[in-house]
Amino acid sequence: MEKQLRKNGELPPGLQGRALPGDLEPRLSELPAGYVRVVIGADVVLQNTKTRVVVDIVKDIAFD
Repeated sequence: MEKQLRKNGELPPGLQGRALPGDLEPRLSELPAGYVRVVIGADVVLQNTKTRVVVDIVKDIAFD
């Protein structure tokens, strides 16, 4: 994933993230329209929903 992001600035087409666990999303700050947080592996990725460009990554998050 990191190699693809460095090269193209976006995730590979087949790589889908999953929603944040439980009630975590409502406890975080509200995102601007057109952005979403997804979990990919152990990372939380902030992504533009239209362009699929990754804006930020929080690496190695442990979810209990």
